[in-house]
Amino acid sequence: MNKKYFCSSPFTRMTRSPNGDLRTCVYHPPLKNNYKTIKDAFLSDEMEIIRQEMRDGKRRPECEWCYFYDESNQYSCRQDINERYPEPPSTKLRELDFAASNKCNFICVTCDESASSRWEERNKEFKFIDNQIVHKLPIELRDIEHLEQLTIMGGEPTIEPYYDDDFWDFIEDKTDENTWFQMVTNCSSYPSERWIKFLRNLKNVCIGISLDGIGEVGEFCRLGWKERVWRRNFLKWLDFFSAREYDKNSRHEGPWINFVVTNYNVLNLYDTLEYINKFHMRERVMLTVAFEPNYLCPAYLPNKYKEVIKKSKFYDENHEKFILDVLQKGNESEEIYAKFKQYTKYLNTFVQVPDKCLTFT
Repeated sequence: MNKKYFCSSPFTRMTRSPNGDLRTCVYHPPLKNNYKTIKDAFLSDEMEIIRQEMRDGKRRPECEWCYFYDESNQYSCRQDINERYPEPPSTKLRELDFAASNKCNFICVTCDESASSRWEERNKEFKFIDNQIVHKLPIELRDIEHLEQLTIMGGEPTIEPYYDDDFWDFIEDKTDENTWFQMVTNCSSYPSERWIKFLRNLKNVCIGISLDGIGEVGEFCRLGWKERVWRRNFLKWLDFFSAREYDKNSRHEGPWINFVVTNYNVLNLYDTLEYINKFHMRERVMLTVAFEPNYLCPAYLPNKYKEVIKKSKFYDENHEKFILDVLQKGNESEEIYAKFKQYTKYLNTFVQVPDKCLTFT
């Protein structure tokens, strides 16, 4: 077995995406067949093929997202799960990444209607890409046994009515204090007291908080984002964690800030990191990049614009190395850049793209 490419996810986890697709992790392509329950999907022939390729030590094209982060000295989903299973685990459903629906109050430039109900509403007016996204019915959770890990995703989970008292009663019956909990939130609202009560009883809680820029760049990249609202709820999370003991050096505990780099905000990252550092949180920032759709990725920009980015101000060595690695991951493409300009024109029909987003165009 080649540990360089091995991932424990298909041996331990199932993921339900906001549109209902089932997959082994959030970055993996969805399973092709339909299944009635989470456990049926986990024990399917499709999943067994993935597991066997992991045993065989293959570098799988479906997993290139994680390989990039590994090779860029960033923290990948593969590293995250492998740290919890230092030896190849047996095949048993222990972890669930779950989104009830695509309900969301933001329209982010990197998103689409598969993960945002606001995007779904916008697309009824007219679409940028004429694709058909199918939203599947909720899948049964009844055959889930004990969970060692639970991740709640969105959409925006804190405004999702599915997560009511009955849901948390069910989850409490499938977990214990040692269950590791994660959540991804845009920090536009704060969970209900019933939700927080559940979290207080857990030893390990990790909250990923999205922030894709500050000022008018942030308001454009995540349409619906307001700094004062984000800050108010972010401070609530910091207060929640201040009352808990957790390892500040652990990637599996505490609050994290997730920044997705695109053509629009790549030059705003320095200011964002300065803003984050006011909360003494620079060491808890996870940088990712929008490789898909490729027209948002700086790797495919014309070289003259890449040079502008290379000469920009970097907050620290980690920031600089990550951006330079991204720029080297693709070649200049007039076709892809033309698509980016078309997308920018499309966005302008709804909200004016700030000049600060386009200083290299």
